[in-house]
Amino acid sequence: MTTISVNCRADRVFRFDPERTALLAIDLQQEFFTDDCGQCVAEMRAILPRAARLQEVLRQLGCRVIHTRESYLADMSDVHAYRASLGYVGEAGPLGRFCILGEPGHEFVEAVQSLEHETVIDKASFGAFYNTSLDDELRADGIDHLIICGVTTQCCVHSTPWASSSKPPTMLLNC
Repeated sequence: MTTISVNCRADRVFRFDPERTALLAIDLQQEFFTDDCGQCVAEMRAILPRAARLQEVLRQLGCRVIHTRESYLADMSDVHAYRASLGYVGEAGPLGRFCILGEPGHEFVEAVQSLEHETVIDKASFGAFYNTSLDDELRADGIDHLIICGVTTQCCVHSTPWASSSKPPTMLLNC
């Protein structure tokens, strides 16, 4: 077992075994980085080089990389009432309908594309574990540490806890 140590803020150290660690790259979709998104786009774009470098380093170390996308069916039948009340899902934009599977903006930003063998989780919610196969896949592969990076931290990253467990994983947030 190889243990990697990363110095963190406040003199903390994050230690992990790459074989038991996954990077969870949350919602690095093109549409979240366009000027029409209505958020602090420049600040969001600033994370892309760091997220790309993090993916590169963790792939080289042998960590599993998993990508999530906020995704809804074209007929929007999987958009629940709360999400519909927010009014953004399915809105027309420069990259197609917002958060709709198959639309150009739904794809990942080029700098942080998923590789062919990497898992992509499409989720009809903020949280990556809610109503997806993510928890089962991580447990099946013996993953007990997560490194999380992504955008929309106010909802998607912060609402992605590990499912209840007697031994929750260690998490390192923000890239």
